[in-house]
Amino acid sequence: ATEAAADIAVLESLYQARQPQVLLYRPGSGKPHDFHVKVFTAAQPLQLSSILPLLENLGLHVYSEETYAINPSGTDVDAWTHDFAVTLSRVANVHGAAQSEAPLNIDAVQARFQDALLAAMSGALEND
Repeated sequence: ATEAAADIAVLESLYQARQPQVLLYRPGSGKPHDFHVKVFTAAQPLQLSSILPLLENLGLHVYSEETYAINPSGTDVDAWTHDFAVTLSRVANVHGAAQSEAPLNIDAVQARFQDALLAAMSGALEND
């Protein structure tokens, strides 16, 4: 229920700002170094070949992605949610096991991560 409420708030921001929105969250179960990056877009979904290099260059290892189409009532534009399951590249080794490093404090990096990803998506920040 908490995740759904957060998604609704982000969708409202998406329609008000008319630009993609980003939400970081850690599911209740899972490894301490794993978390999710949700990217919300309007009108059309992201192209994975465009977004994956951006996430990797921001220091993330993406190990799965799910895309959902959302058709909010009262709007004439569909929304898309891309839910990326990720871990920090520096804690992922070739066997997928995490080293002993403190988990990322999602609340502390949410705003900066969103700004960096949105800047890279728009081309305002170089992606390399």
